[in-house]
Amino acid sequence: MENLNNRDFRAIMFYNCKRGINAMECITEMFSVFGEQSPNKTSIYKWYSRFHLGYMCLDDDVRTGRPITAATDETITKVEELVREDRQITIRQLVDDASVSSGTIETILHQHLGLRKVCSKLVPHLLTLEQKNRRIQFCRSMLLKYSKADSRRHSEVITGDKTWVYSYDM
Repeated sequence: MENLNNRDFRAIMFYNCKRGINAMECITEMFSVFGEQSPNKTSIYKWYSRFHLGYMCLDDDVRTGRPITAATDETITKVEELVREDRQITIRQLVDDASVSSGTIETILHQHLGLRKVCSKLVPHLLTLEQKNRRIQFCRSMLLKYSKADSRRHSEVITGDKTWVYSYDM
């Protein structure tokens, strides 16, 4: 048997209601004919009560749909500009400046802009090619500087995994 949509089932319910068949008989009849495909009892009772109140439309009520997110392109651009101007800006300041919730700010920063908070500075989670090259150049200059035999300062260099070092911090 071909699949029926909700509107088709509602037409059958409307017809049965107008014929004087009660909801329980309609449920039994629909389940015997359509089996698992038939609407559930709650739906049938709901539509029967609507039809008894004079409701004639077989379509669903208009819904507003999914809530509109505050993370619009305009908000994302504004947050990005604020972060680029001041890398040490706080989420509270961004909330005040962008007029959105802290959850929206965090969504924009992490999901849309790919930023994360490191040492109280918002930085890109993934490095650009330019940033990678600058790090390589810096490391090579450090190797040259401390590779001299008379230099013992190499023992004072601290290293670590996933440490973010900025050239303006040195």
